[in-house]
Amino acid sequence: MLIQLRDIIVRREYRFTLGVEEISGRFYVSIPVSNGMANYEEYYEIDRATFDLSAMPQRLRYHL
Repeated sequence: MLIQLRDIIVRREYRFTLGVEEISGRFYVSIPVSNGMANYEEYYEIDRATFDLSAMPQRLRYHL
């Protein structure tokens, strides 16, 4: 199974990335994880509404 992840927004100060898996069109959030033995990224599927709200600049969220 081929997976093609494309990061859309990277927020290093908050330690997360939003993106889309290009083949399926599914949205994800990824977070860095360190367990003492390995460093890796965990990916979680999110719905479009969550992606849109998370991608919106914070100053605009208060006007919803």
